[in-house]
Amino acid sequence: MCIDKKHLSRRAVFHPYFYRKRKFTFYSESEIEADSSKKIPYAYAFVTDKKAPVFFIAPGGGYCMVCMGYEGVFIAEAFNRKGINAFVLNYRVGDNAHAPNPQEDMAALIKYVFSHKKQFGIERDDYSLLGFSAGGHLVGSFSAENVGYRSFGLSKPRASVLCYPVLTMGEHTHKETMTKLTGGDEALKEAYSVEKHADNYPPCFLWYCEDDKAVPPVNSDALYEVLRKNGVPVKLRAYKKGGHGLGLGYGSEAYGWFDEMIDFVKEYIY
Repeated sequence: MCIDKKHLSRRAVFHPYFYRKRKFTFYSESEIEADSSKKIPYAYAFVTDKKAPVFFIAPGGGYCMVCMGYEGVFIAEAFNRKGINAFVLNYRVGDNAHAPNPQEDMAALIKYVFSHKKQFGIERDDYSLLGFSAGGHLVGSFSAENVGYRSFGLSKPRASVLCYPVLTMGEHTHKETMTKLTGGDEALKEAYSVEKHADNYPPCFLWYCEDDKAVPPVNSDALYEVLRKNGVPVKLRAYKKGGHGLGLGYGSEAYGWFDEMIDFVKEYIY
């Protein structure tokens, strides 16, 4: 889900040592005492300008790991090059991935950042989201009212960017992602099938490669059609070749998606 060996040659290696000063935790001691799994999540801060828009990034990994490098900090650095602030979330996965834990981690991070704006050197109160693969499901579900932003007392994101995302928990899901999150519980599968709960959704940019063998592109196609019918601003880019797990897409047909995404979201995030 996270690592496609044929693409390793075009990916830089992630060295946490170089980013250690950007790392922080966001759950309080009392929250961790009440739930020891909350000791696991952390985030990286990439702040470039106090007045710039803010993106929160959820890397992929099938809800079994978090690909913090090419789907996380490298994306945050790309945002910084565009003059946009970014925070990368390491959320609960594996045995701790059961819903709503990953979504709760995103909410806790957003609330922590905005309650410590002076510490982080930001001024904005609004935010946008970007996620890859299973992180795309985290972002996709968080962008929906039923299990996302509204259920955590937060405002709707300015924009939502979904990169080769898992979205449905139904027939065309990525089985491992669905199992880790829902345990196969039918009520949770219904609640976390994003395409069924996209009536009050933020402007959305989606992309995938048509030859993706890990996550069926129909995940994005279905949400795209729902958003169009609901009058939500949406753009879908389908690249012919590239497979899954591309990050910025270096060396693939998808390279350039990031610039296309910025062109789309800039109308909504400033």
